[in-house]
Amino acid sequence: MSRLTVTEKEHWKERIERRVNRAIATLEAQDLSLMPGITAEADRLAHDALGTAEFHDKIEALNAQLITLKAEQERLERTMYARALGELALRTLHDYRLRDDFRVKHRRVKEPIEERLLAQSPIGREILKLRAEKETLLDTVWLATSNTQIRELWAKVSAVLGDEATPLQQQILDNDTTCVSYALFSSTWTLSA
Repeated sequence: MSRLTVTEKEHWKERIERRVNRAIATLEAQDLSLMPGITAEADRLAHDALGTAEFHDKIEALNAQLITLKAEQERLERTMYARALGELALRTLHDYRLRDDFRVKHRRVKEPIEERLLAQSPIGREILKLRAEKETLLDTVWLATSNTQIRELWAKVSAVLGDEATPLQQQILDNDTTCVSYALFSSTWTLSA
């Protein structure tokens, strides 16, 4: 079995990730309203979950108005940050830090909501599968270029932890040869170990 350097493995991870991104884009193109609708709905539900929906709606309205309303917008943002992050954070952090902290918290709430919404449609479920595959690409490349003992260890550790292999990883684990093919939307990935 030939050995790939870390640089080569990173290269293949990036190449495969680009293909996954193209496949996701192809799926999203099948229903152009799916992702914007899910993103907007997840955003709204995240604000509801944080108790900041009222402030967020007002902020959106202010963004559409003239710059003269900027002072009111900043007041509402500070109130929103106080609600989401606490009064102490409001007194001790600068505005830019408050915005960043709020965005991080909002994103943490929004991402699982967006995943639940994606899971409700066939295209969304395919996007979730591809995202999961993309998240594990570096592990997958290392797994594909590792010897049998490492593959067996990977499978045992995954079983103990209750982790499921992605479809590509499962093909690698199931395949005894040095070449793994993965069909994805009528294209074939080939990883040579």
